[in-house]
Amino acid sequence: MNPHYSAFIELGKALVGEKGLQWDIPLDEAGAARDGVGWNLTAVTCDVPPPNHYLRDLGAEAKALAIVNAERVERGLMPLPRRALAVSWQDLIKAAVAEQLLFRRNTTRYVAHSIARPLRVIATCVDKAPWQLTADDLRAAIRIATACQATGKLGDQVVGIVKTVFDAQHICDAGPLYPSLAVPRMQANGTNKAKHTWSQEELRADLEARKRGERLPERRAFWELTRIVMTERPRTFMDELRFAAVRTLIVTGMRAGEVALLPLDGSVSGRIWTRRVVQPVSPVASRHP
Repeated sequence: MNPHYSAFIELGKALVGEKGLQWDIPLDEAGAARDGVGWNLTAVTCDVPPPNHYLRDLGAEAKALAIVNAERVERGLMPLPRRALAVSWQDLIKAAVAEQLLFRRNTTRYVAHSIARPLRVIATCVDKAPWQLTADDLRAAIRIATACQATGKLGDQVVGIVKTVFDAQHICDAGPLYPSLAVPRMQANGTNKAKHTWSQEELRADLEARKRGERLPERRAFWELTRIVMTERPRTFMDELRFAAVRTLIVTGMRAGEVALLPLDGSVSGRIWTRRVVQPVSPVASRHP
């Protein structure tokens, strides 16, 4: 046991104590909380259910254990029963959950699915204490975690745990381990960087992505709308207002979001529209959802 691991556990105990939770969770043989609750993470953070997220399973991860046992059988070894994890792993999971939830203020869903479960997967795949892990141990855990889900998301979460928990808290004697894994990460749908840190090329690409073709009307539909508002006679007063608004949008090239930001004062609005009409935008180029 190294001092960094011990300090991390003490931090978790202090955070949990401030919330009035008991650090020790009585478990059955399989590692599940005997009271069926354990820690109610949703209640601890004063979130509004549903859903409720709990930390009540400190046993081997079922899908990972199935793969581990299949490989053991192939090597002529006895399969392992589903049992509670070692105390050192239980303490690490509880400390990581407390730190991510109560100190870093992450969501209960994130902590339950992206912190507690990947740690249980690693504990299931290795027969070592947390501070004894090596890069080979983690690569084996990543391989098994990736096989547990067709999308590979669980394997990617295991890689993330190495960076956010093991290396960040200096848990392993052989750390840092994340750079030595050399495992490609899954690309997120968006960027985590604040927009004020983006380069000009990134900003331009993002602006172009807002004008996706599938969100624009067909060319024929656009010109039919133009014909209606320019030539047809409104039937009601509301139609007259709609026609006037659409004609203004077509002539000036204004976006719907810009219309919503117009000031209430009509004289100011008139001056804004006048300035936009001086340099009109092509109707075809100004089509927006």
